[in-house]
Amino acid sequence: MPSVLDRAYAQNALHKILPPPFHLSSWIVFAITVLLGFTCPGTAGAQQTADDDRAALVALYNATDGDNWINSTNWTIASIPLEQWYGVTVETGRVTKLYLQSNRLEGSIPDALGDLTALTSLDLRFNGLTGSIPDALRDMTNLTYLDFGYNGLTGSIPDALRDMTNLTYLDFGSNNLNETIPAALRSLIHLERLHLNENNLTGEVPAALGSLISLEGLYLEDNDLEGSIPDALGGLTNLIHLQFRDNELLEGEIPSNFINLKDLEIFWLERTKVNCDPLTYDPPDPALSNFLLSINQLRCPSGSDPGDSGDSGDSGDSGDSGDSGDSGDSGDSGDPSPSQG
Repeated sequence: MPSVLDRAYAQNALHKILPPPFHLSSWIVFAITVLLGFTCPGTAGAQQTADDDRAALVALYNATDGDNWINSTNWTIASIPLEQWYGVTVETGRVTKLYLQSNRLEGSIPDALGDLTALTSLDLRFNGLTGSIPDALRDMTNLTYLDFGYNGLTGSIPDALRDMTNLTYLDFGSNNLNETIPAALRSLIHLERLHLNENNLTGEVPAALGSLISLEGLYLEDNDLEGSIPDALGGLTNLIHLQFRDNELLEGEIPSNFINLKDLEIFWLERTKVNCDPLTYDPPDPALSNFLLSINQLRCPSGSDPGDSGDSGDSGDSGDSGDSGDSGDSGDSGDPSPSQG
C-alpha cells in the first residue's frame, strides 16, 4: 500500500500535468461536454456529408420499390457521383434538389429522408406513396419547395412542419390526410401557396392561417371542414386564390374585412353552407356585397349570391368538371423539372 508521502508525490505530479485552473474533475466535465457535442441530435444537420446524402437516397430507393421506378438511372451504381443520379441536383457537394414526380414510387417515406438537410426543393407528387408524413422532415430546414401531392398519404399533418420556416410552396393535396389543420403552420410566414385540398381534414379552419402574411393561394377545397371562415383570413392581403368548395359543413357569413383582399381573383364556395349574400346579413353589408361582385371568379352556394341574383351559383356548378385540375395545378407553371445535375 502506498504511503501518505507517495500519494502526496503522485497528486503533486498530477497537478503539474493538468494546467491550472483545471483539476481532474474539470477535465472529466470538459471531456463529457465534448462527447455530447458530437452526439447531440440538434447538431446533426451541421455534420451531414455527401455520404449521408447518399445513404438517405438509398433509403428512399429501398423504401419505395426503387427497382420498379419508371426511371432510376444510376441509382444502383455506387461508383456514379450523385449528380448523375436521375432527378438529383448537387451543389457544393450536397444534394439540394430532388425531383421524382410521376416516377412510380410505391411505399412509405423513410425517416432517413430528413437527413437531406441541404435540400431546397423536394417533389414527389403523382406517385404511390402511403403511410404518414415523417416528423424527421423537420431537419430539412432549407426547403423552400415541398410537393407530396397526388399520393396516398394518411395520418395527420405533422406539427414538425413549424421548423421548415423557409417554405414558400407546400402541397399535400389529393392524399388521404385526416384530423385537423395544425395551428403550427402559423410559423411558415414565407409561404406563398398552401395546397391541402382533396383530403379528409376535419375541424375548423384555424385562425392561425391568418399569420401566413405572404400567402397568395390557399386551397382547402374538398375536405370535411366545419364552422365559419375566420376573420383572420381577411388580413391575408396578398391572396389571389381562395378555395373552400366541397366542405359541406362550412357555414356562416363571409367576414366583413374580406374587402381588404384587393388582389383576390378566385373565391370558390360552392357546395358549402356559407351565406354569400352580404345584403342578408344583420346588419346588411353592401360594401362587402359590391366587393364580392367585383371578384373575377366568384362561385357561391346555389341560391346564395351577392345581391341574390341567382346566377353565380349556377355558373359555379357548370364549371365543376375542371375544378380539381385548376386547384391541383395552380402552381404547376412554376414547378421545377427533373435535373441531371
